[in-house]
Amino acid sequence: MPIISSQLLLMVLLYFVVIYRGVLKGRNLFTISLAIFIAFLLCRSAQELTGGSQGLFLLYLRVSLLFSVGLPCLLSALFLQSKIDMHKLLWVAPYILGPLTSVIYVLSHDITHHEIFFSASIKPLFPFEPNRSTHRYTAMFGICSMLILPCLYLLYRQLIEAKSKITLSFLAGALCFGIFFLLSMFFFSFHWIYGIGAALLAGFWGWAVYLDINELKGKTLLLTEELNFLLRSGNKNIRPELRQMLENIELQSQGDIHHYKLKIRDILSLLTSNTIDAGGNKRELLDRNEAKIKAIAQSKDIQSVRELATSEMLELSEAIQNIPTNRSEHLVEKVKIYIREKYHEQFDTSDLAQQVSVSESYMRRKFKKDTKQTINQYLSEYRIEQAKILLATMSVTDTAFSVGFNDANYFSTVFKKITGQSPTHYQQDLTNNKFK
Repeated sequence: MPIISSQLLLMVLLYFVVIYRGVLKGRNLFTISLAIFIAFLLCRSAQELTGGSQGLFLLYLRVSLLFSVGLPCLLSALFLQSKIDMHKLLWVAPYILGPLTSVIYVLSHDITHHEIFFSASIKPLFPFEPNRSTHRYTAMFGICSMLILPCLYLLYRQLIEAKSKITLSFLAGALCFGIFFLLSMFFFSFHWIYGIGAALLAGFWGWAVYLDINELKGKTLLLTEELNFLLRSGNKNIRPELRQMLENIELQSQGDIHHYKLKIRDILSLLTSNTIDAGGNKRELLDRNEAKIKAIAQSKDIQSVRELATSEMLELSEAIQNIPTNRSEHLVEKVKIYIREKYHEQFDTSDLAQQVSVSESYMRRKFKKDTKQTINQYLSEYRIEQAKILLATMSVTDTAFSVGFNDANYFSTVFKKITGQSPTHYQQDLTNNKFK
C-alpha cells in the first residue's frame, strides 16, 4: 500500500512542479510536504528490506523528516490557503514542536528497544520514565497537535465562513492522512494503514488542483470577453479602461509575476485568435503575438509586462478597426479562385486557410454564411463539373484522378450523389447523344 500511495503522491507532486502554474497559497510549502510524504512512504519499504541498524536509521530519518519538516510545512500551507491570520509565535510553534517530537520519538524508541544509537543511561534526561510505548504516544501527540486538531479547526472555519471547495479539498486530504496515521499507531500490527490516508490525500489534493485550474480558466475567459468587447467597441480612447482591467488581472495574480505573465500570455493569445477570426491577417498577427510573448517572458517586473500588454491590446484594437467591411466578400472569392486553380490537387481546408491568411474556423464560417454551402461541398461540385467535361474523352478512373480524387470508387459515389447517375451511365448518355 505505501508504494501505491507514494506513486499517487508523486503524480500530484509532478503536477504541482511541472504542469500547475496557478496561484495557490503556500504552493511551495505544499510541494515540500508532498516530497516529504513520498520519502516517508518509500523509506518504509527500504527500511523493511535492509533491517538491523540501517533499517532503524531509515525509521528515525523518515519520522524526523515527517515531524520536523513535513507536518510543519503542511500546517503553514493550510493556514495560508485558508487565509487565516496567525500570530508570529503560532507560525513558529510547529517548527519547534516538530523537531521536539522527533527527538523524543527517536530517543525513547532506541533506548527502550535496541540501544543501538543511544544508551539507556540517558533516561534521566527525560522528565518522565520512557517505556516501550512512549514513541507511539509521542507520534500520536505530534500528529494530533500538528495536523488533526488544526485541520478540524480550519474545516470548521471554512464551513462556517468561506466554503471554498479548493481549500476544503486540501483540508480533507490532510485530515484523512492524519486520521489514518493515528489509526496505524493504535493498531500497530496494521502499520500500513496510513498508506490509505496517503492515497486519499493524493485524491483530494489532485481534485483541489483541478478545481483551481478550472476557476483560473473561467476568470481568464471572462476577462478575455470583456477585453474583446472593449477592443471591438470602436472607442478611440480605451487606454484608461485597459489600465483598469490589467490592474484587476494583477490583483488576481496576488503580486506573483510568473502568474501575471501566464494570464497575460493566455489573454493575448485568445485576443489574437479573435482578431484573426474577425478577418485579420493570420501570419502577421501570429508572428507579432509570438514576439510579444517572448518579450513578456523576458520582462523582470510587472510594470514592464503591463506596458507590453497595453501596447499589444491597443494595436489589436486598431487592427480590428482597420479590417475592411467587405473583407468577407473578398475572402469567399479568394477561396473560390484557389479551388478553381487547384481542384485537381490534394489539399484540405487548413491549407486553404493558410493561403488566404485567416483562421480555418473563420474561413469555414464566412464561406458557409455567404454561399449557403460548405467549402467541401463547393469543391466536390466544382470537381464533378470538371469531370463531366473530361468524361467525354477519358475513362472513369483517369477522370477521377484528373479532378483530384485518389479513389475511383469514391469518385463514382460523389458523382452519383451530385448528378443522380453514375459516371459510366453519364458516359453512355454522352455517347448516345453524340450519334443521335
